[in-house]
Amino acid sequence: MVFGWSSVTVVCVTLVSGASPGDSGAAIVEHVSPWAPIERREAGGLSYEEFRTRYKERQIPVIITNYTDDWPIMDWSFERLKEECQSDPIDFLDKSLHLIQALPPVAREQWERELKHVFGTGFQEFISKAAQGMSTGEFIDYVTEERSPAEISRQSFWHLVHYLLPLHMHSYPLHRFCSQKLVKDVTVPRYLLGRYIGKWCENPKDRGPVYGGVFDPEIFFASNHSRSYPAHLHGISADILLLVVRGKKQYVGWHYNEQDNLYRFNMGTAADHTETSDEIFLAEGIRPDFELQPILKGAKGWSGLVEEGELLYIPCGHVHQIENLAPTFSLTFRTLDEDVIQCSRKLKELGARTLEMTFLEDIQENVEQWDSPSDLSFREIHNRLCPNTPYWTP
Repeated sequence: MVFGWSSVTVVCVTLVSGASPGDSGAAIVEHVSPWAPIERREAGGLSYEEFRTRYKERQIPVIITNYTDDWPIMDWSFERLKEECQSDPIDFLDKSLHLIQALPPVAREQWERELKHVFGTGFQEFISKAAQGMSTGEFIDYVTEERSPAEISRQSFWHLVHYLLPLHMHSYPLHRFCSQKLVKDVTVPRYLLGRYIGKWCENPKDRGPVYGGVFDPEIFFASNHSRSYPAHLHGISADILLLVVRGKKQYVGWHYNEQDNLYRFNMGTAADHTETSDEIFLAEGIRPDFELQPILKGAKGWSGLVEEGELLYIPCGHVHQIENLAPTFSLTFRTLDEDVIQCSRKLKELGARTLEMTFLEDIQENVEQWDSPSDLSFREIHNRLCPNTPYWTP
């Protein structure tokens, strides 16, 4: 069927036929995770060398604690964001609109019924609200507003439409949001600055700035008890460190070699600031139901809770999903190096369908040896790798 819709029908029919949980506003039930707990490491006891050999080379996630207390970015509260970035506009239609537009007619009708059941709105109202955008101040108020228990209980995430609302800022480049104030307070963790790093001294307009090999960070805001995206593999491979500035997140991830157990969905989504698509999977790892998804039980994965000031390492090649357990503000750091290039080649061999290799191949011949990993600002990274190229400014 078009877009591999047979796998989605199972999920949609289960919900639309009347089995939506908690219409009376029942509390969310906590589930014991069947996945291996992500190891938690104190930054003071985790050198770059151990991080590389124990986690990076083996593509194993880790949560790094007690590392960011003195970082300037940790002083940014929701209140400060409202005050200093009040007028910056925010739009929401990148990946969501692409997904809606690609739906076959029958599926679109099913999705719209479910959207109205959970949120009391149809697609046109949703699109209009998202297209209208908000100022930063309005959006911070929206994100931090307490959601009703009834709405939360109806949002089960067994249906992809449940990821559309509440509105969220997902994979939003920092250079498009309050960048003059935020960039100077961002520290790049040393764990992404070791051995070799992709040297890229241009700033293509369609991708935003690359600070001497480290991508423009992505900023993320979301409401409590929400998810912005189903399980997915990124279209551009990278090693990732996710910093939770405010809030907390529940993470579940699997290596891509578990794809046959993860209910692959044969349609990607693309954001307006990139030409790539992420590959989507329908596996529900945070609150798994092995009767509904029996082959998921055969997957080997990791799970962990990431709290304020903690860094989560997401290895290249991991399919992952995240739930926000409180109003959340986070940053995602991505970098390309020789390990990521090799990882991407292996993903292609495993059948990754939406992975972009062109950019990786372009950067492959420009790797710079990096002898002493240390926490640096973006300007310091750029000046070291690209001294003859002007530093990007908003």
